[in-house]
Amino acid sequence: MSDIQYVILSHFHADQIGGVCDFPQASFVYMQEAYDNVKQRSGLSAIRAGFLPDLLPRDFERRSLPVDEKQLIGVDVPGHAAGQMGVLFVTEDQPYFLCADAVWSSRAYREALPPHWLTGLILDSRHEYKDSFQRIHQFHREHPGLETVSFDR
Repeated sequence: MSDIQYVILSHFHADQIGGVCDFPQASFVYMQEAYDNVKQRSGLSAIRAGFLPDLLPRDFERRSLPVDEKQLIGVDVPGHAAGQMGVLFVTEDQPYFLCADAVWSSRAYREALPPHWLTGLILDSRHEYKDSFQRIHQFHREHPGLETVSFDR
């Protein structure tokens, strides 16, 4: 995996950062707010935020390329995790919107089906999640040719 140059981190939950040590040459792209929200956490505070700091490589900050909301690489989709971003990109064949855990199934964003109310217990912000979810649903309706990729893909 040493040929991978960039790893995009949508947010810093353990299931999203668990394999970053497998990319020893990669730079890490993420929203600064997402890292700021977890970088000082430890113990129970880190666990409650879904963050396990030991999953990051020791030289994480040296290899970091944080982006801010003014750059066109990331789309702010907070709620599931603070500072979470989605990514828009185009291949030769298809445009894509990667939204990770901002929605938890393809059916959900297509049909505007929010997750079970109990998921609110693990969201960073229920209000922001609801807003992000609605924006993704609307975006999908307005751009049906764009492939949206969520957690279940």
